[in-house]
Amino acid sequence: MPGYVEAHANISTEIIDGELIIVDLIRGAYYNANGAGPLLWQLLEQGHDAEQSIDVLAAASGDADGFRDAARQWLETLVGNGILTPLDDPATGTPVTPPVAIDPGEGQLQPPTLEQHTDLEDILLFDPVHDVDALGWPNQEPPDRTP
Repeated sequence: MPGYVEAHANISTEIIDGELIIVDLIRGAYYNANGAGPLLWQLLEQGHDAEQSIDVLAAASGDADGFRDAARQWLETLVGNGILTPLDDPATGTPVTPPVAIDPGEGQLQPPTLEQHTDLEDILLFDPVHDVDALGWPNQEPPDRTP
C-alpha cells in the first residue's frame, strides 16, 4: 500500500482534542475523524507507509484484522471524496520505525471513523469578492419587508 498526500492545496486539517477536522474548501464539505483516524493521519502526514502505519495501530486494537479492514476502508473513503491521493510510487512511504508510541487511552485503540458534513457548504463556498450582484461588493439587495 502506498503513502498518501492531500489531494489538493485547498484541504485544511487540524487535530483538536484528539479529533481530526478536515475542511475541503473546493467541495464545501468538512469531515471529522475519530478513533485512530487522527493517529493514522499524522503518520501519513509524516510520510510513513500506509500499510505499516495501519499494522502499528492495529497492534494496539483488540481486533487487528477488523481494525486493518476498517482503516483501509477509511483511506478508500478519503480518496473517493478527493481528500487524499495515493503517491505514484508505492515505495515512497517511509517505514514506520518502531517503537511508535501509541496511547489508546482507556481500553483499546478504536478503528478510524469518518463523518462528512455538508451543512456549512454555502458558507465554505461563499466568495464575497466574486459572488456579488450588479452593484458590487459590499452592496447587498435590501431585505424584502412585505408582510
